[in-house]
Amino acid sequence: MAWSLDDFRTKSLSLKKQVNVTVTGFGLNNAPWNRQAVVLGDTYDIVDYGKGPAGTAMVASETGHQITVNGARGTGGNAYLLPWAPNTMCIGEMQQAHDLFFTYRLNGCGVIISGGRCNPTVVHANTKSDAIPVTHDMQAMTSSYRNIYQAMASHLATLGIVDPSSSRLFVPGDHGYVGLAAVFGARSGGKWTFYATIGGTGAATTVQIWP
Repeated sequence: MAWSLDDFRTKSLSLKKQVNVTVTGFGLNNAPWNRQAVVLGDTYDIVDYGKGPAGTAMVASETGHQITVNGARGTGGNAYLLPWAPNTMCIGEMQQAHDLFFTYRLNGCGVIISGGRCNPTVVHANTKSDAIPVTHDMQAMTSSYRNIYQAMASHLATLGIVDPSSSRLFVPGDHGYVGLAAVFGARSGGKWTFYATIGGTGAATTVQIWP
């Protein structure tokens, strides 16, 4: 189906069909991000996806409000794709080659965005499941998620990867995100804006999360 950039910028996004977007990875950079960090006693990998991933990812909330992104290595494509990995912080610095950004669908993961509007850094962070208490107390669970992802953001700031003065978190508990969610970005006039789609089929809502 045909699509336009406006489909992704609207705050009332409600996609009824799958949209196929060909994506490319992020451009190479000189930041030495391939390392590990200890966060609250657990070790997490920090991976710079400079060459980009390959594969297909469902990046919106659920069937009926989803986008199928077909990822390809190399320089072809019309959007950026940032993947995820268990117990890992996957990082990419946005460039100016494309107008759309997607990351894999979230299910307990957190997203950290920081930097300037023209070249922000985006992090798709995943925490170990055993770091989250097993409880029916949703407030306690979301608080645990926030503490862990905030600690990750703090570590990335000490490494010079994210800018704490412009950093924003999107984590479980934010804007009603307690199950599945998706984060995407759109570039207009050279400046990036990021949104999150939250909720189930027929009831998904989209909110701006950065800047």
